[in-house]
Amino acid sequence: MGRSGGPGAAHRGLHLRAHVDKCPSLHARGRAFDFAGLTHEAGNVSCRYDEWGEDPARLREYWRLAASLSSRFTYTLTYAYNAQHHNHIHVDNGVNGYDDPVFQSSSRAQTQVVQGVLRHVFNAPVTLSGDYDTGTVDAVREVQRSAGITARLATTEGWRAFLAEAVRA
Repeated sequence: MGRSGGPGAAHRGLHLRAHVDKCPSLHARGRAFDFAGLTHEAGNVSCRYDEWGEDPARLREYWRLAASLSSRFTYTLTYAYNAQHHNHIHVDNGVNGYDDPVFQSSSRAQTQVVQGVLRHVFNAPVTLSGDYDTGTVDAVREVQRSAGITARLATTEGWRAFLAEAVRA
């Protein structure tokens, strides 16, 4: 997709579950949503890692979508989180409510999003461990430097700028 500013307007989100009365989760409270895919102006993004696995082009689009979702939801759970999320991306606003999310290096889920974006969007040699290790920190700083991002990742401005750069990449 190049540096076009993102995939364009969403046309249709495909989902597995949005509201489930019988499950004790944020889904039952209408505050969580699971994406199996998304159709937008430039095509489709599948969240079905269970179907396409290590396909580089699909991984790039998948992590760009995860970055976009993470700019609005603190909890964005991807296939890296656990096997239950191999067929969808889960988002919920249980932590941030209606406020802007902020990156916390102690969050395994957020760190996995950072690592997935670094590895599959920016081609940085990091693993999806969920640990905010030195390799991850160095790769984040390189992306920030390259993009002219001066705000720290742990600020709303820095988090949003990093994620926006991933969506544009």
